[in-house]
Amino acid sequence: MTVTSPTHSSITSVSEGGHVVSVGLTPGPDNSSPSDLLLSALGSCIYISLDMAATSLNFSLNDLAVHVNAEKAQSLPHRIGRFDVLVSFNFDGSIEERELILTKTKELCTVSNTLSADIIMQYAAPPSGDH
Repeated sequence: MTVTSPTHSSITSVSEGGHVVSVGLTPGPDNSSPSDLLLSALGSCIYISLDMAATSLNFSLNDLAVHVNAEKAQSLPHRIGRFDVLVSFNFDGSIEERELILTKTKELCTVSNTLSADIIMQYAAPPSGDH
Protein backbone atom coordinates (compact mmCIF):
# COMPACT_ATOMS: atom_id res chain seq x y z
CA MET A 1 0.00 0.00 0.00
CA THR A 2 1.39 3.39 -0.97
CA VAL A 3 -0.08 6.56 0.53
CA THR A 4 0.66 9.98 -1.00
CA SER A 5 -0.70 13.50 -0.65
CA PRO A 6 0.45 16.17 -3.08
CA THR A 7 -1.83 18.81 -1.54
CA HIS A 8 -2.05 17.65 2.11
CA SER A 9 -5.84 18.06 1.85
CA SER A 10 -6.49 14.88 -0.10
CA ILE A 11 -4.71 11.60 0.37
CA THR A 12 -4.49 8.78 -2.14
CA SER A 13 -3.88 5.17 -1.18
CA VAL A 14 -2.90 2.71 -3.89
CA SER A 15 -2.81 -1.02 -3.13
CA GLU A 16 -0.30 -3.42 -4.65
CA GLY A 17 -3.10 -4.58 -6.94
CA GLY A 18 -3.66 -1.03 -8.21
CA HIS A 19 -6.89 -0.25 -6.33
CA VAL A 20 -7.07 3.48 -5.56
CA VAL A 21 -8.85 4.90 -2.52
CA SER A 22 -9.30 8.61 -1.81
CA VAL A 23 -9.01 9.60 1.83
CA GLY A 24 -9.81 12.93 3.47
CA LEU A 25 -9.90 14.43 6.91
CA THR A 26 -13.68 14.11 6.85
CA PRO A 27 -15.81 11.70 4.82
CA GLY A 28 -17.47 13.00 1.69
CA PRO A 29 -18.91 11.79 -1.60
CA ASP A 30 -15.44 11.42 -3.15
CA ASN A 31 -13.42 10.19 -0.18
CA SER A 32 -13.51 8.22 3.05
CA SER A 33 -12.03 9.04 6.44
CA PRO A 34 -9.33 6.74 7.85
CA SER A 35 -11.85 5.57 10.47
CA ASP A 36 -14.35 4.70 7.72
CA LEU A 37 -11.70 2.58 6.03
CA LEU A 38 -10.91 0.80 9.29
CA LEU A 39 -14.59 0.02 9.87
CA SER A 40 -14.97 -1.12 6.27
CA ALA A 41 -11.94 -3.40 6.57
CA LEU A 42 -13.27 -4.94 9.78
CA GLY A 43 -16.79 -5.43 8.42
CA SER A 44 -15.57 -6.88 5.13
CA CYS A 45 -13.19 -9.26 6.89
CA ILE A 46 -15.93 -10.44 9.26
CA TYR A 47 -18.28 -10.97 6.28
CA ILE A 48 -15.71 -13.02 4.34
CA SER A 49 -14.72 -14.96 7.48
CA LEU A 50 -18.38 -15.75 8.30
CA ASP A 51 -18.83 -17.21 4.85
CA MET A 52 -15.58 -19.21 5.14
CA ALA A 53 -16.46 -20.48 8.63
CA ALA A 54 -19.95 -21.56 7.61
CA THR A 55 -18.68 -23.27 4.47
CA SER A 56 -15.98 -25.16 6.40
CA LEU A 57 -18.68 -26.41 8.78
CA ASN A 58 -21.01 -27.35 5.88
CA PHE A 59 -23.55 -24.62 6.56
CA SER A 60 -25.07 -22.18 4.12
CA LEU A 61 -25.86 -18.66 5.35
CA ASN A 62 -28.64 -16.63 3.78
CA ASP A 63 -29.28 -12.88 3.99
CA LEU A 64 -25.83 -12.32 5.50
CA ALA A 65 -25.17 -8.77 6.72
CA VAL A 66 -22.51 -7.20 8.94
CA HIS A 67 -22.92 -3.84 10.68
CA VAL A 68 -19.93 -2.21 12.37
CA ASN A 69 -20.01 0.76 14.71
CA ALA A 70 -17.16 2.33 16.63
CA GLU A 71 -17.04 4.25 19.86
CA LYS A 72 -14.17 6.65 20.48
CA ALA A 73 -12.24 6.15 23.69
CA GLN A 74 -12.92 8.72 26.39
CA SER A 75 -9.26 9.04 27.38
CA LEU A 76 -6.00 9.71 25.57
CA PRO A 77 -4.41 8.67 23.31
CA HIS A 78 -6.94 9.33 20.52
CA ARG A 79 -8.30 5.98 19.40
CA ILE A 80 -11.36 3.88 18.93
CA GLY A 81 -12.17 2.39 22.30
CA ARG A 82 -14.62 -0.26 21.17
CA PHE A 83 -15.96 -1.85 18.02
CA ASP A 84 -19.51 -3.18 17.99
CA VAL A 85 -20.06 -5.79 15.28
CA LEU A 86 -23.56 -7.06 14.64
CA VAL A 87 -23.91 -9.97 12.25
CA SER A 88 -27.20 -11.27 10.96
CA PHE A 89 -27.98 -14.29 8.82
CA ASN A 90 -30.52 -17.03 8.34
CA PHE A 91 -29.53 -20.67 8.47
CA ASP A 92 -30.98 -24.03 9.46
CA GLY A 93 -28.81 -24.74 12.48
CA SER A 94 -28.98 -24.74 16.24
CA ILE A 95 -27.90 -22.00 18.65
CA GLU A 96 -24.78 -24.04 19.45
CA GLU A 97 -23.93 -24.32 15.74
CA ARG A 98 -24.46 -20.58 15.32
CA GLU A 99 -22.05 -19.90 18.19
CA LEU A 100 -19.52 -22.27 16.60
CA ILE A 101 -19.73 -20.30 13.34
CA LEU A 102 -19.19 -17.01 15.24
CA THR A 103 -16.22 -18.42 17.17
CA LYS A 104 -14.60 -19.73 13.99
CA THR A 105 -15.28 -16.39 12.27
CA LYS A 106 -13.37 -14.53 14.98
CA GLU A 107 -10.47 -16.97 14.62
CA LEU A 108 -10.36 -16.46 10.83
CA CYS A 109 -10.72 -12.67 10.59
CA THR A 110 -7.25 -11.24 10.06
CA VAL A 111 -8.39 -7.65 10.62
CA SER A 112 -10.09 -8.25 13.97
CA ASN A 113 -7.15 -10.37 15.11
CA THR A 114 -4.73 -7.60 14.06
CA LEU A 115 -6.37 -4.67 15.83
CA SER A 116 -4.48 -5.40 19.04
CA ALA A 117 -1.14 -5.94 17.30
CA ASP A 118 1.92 -3.79 17.92
CA ILE A 119 2.57 -1.10 15.32
CA ILE A 120 6.24 -0.41 14.61
CA MET A 121 6.71 3.04 13.05
CA GLN A 122 10.00 3.88 11.34
CA TYR A 123 11.31 6.77 9.27
CA ALA A 124 12.79 6.54 5.78
CA ALA A 125 14.04 9.56 3.84
CA PRO A 126 12.11 10.14 0.60
CA PRO A 127 13.87 9.31 -2.67
CA SER A 128 16.09 12.17 -3.87
CA GLY A 129 14.10 14.83 -5.67
CA ASP A 130 11.04 14.40 -3.46
CA HIS A 131 10.37 16.82 -0.61
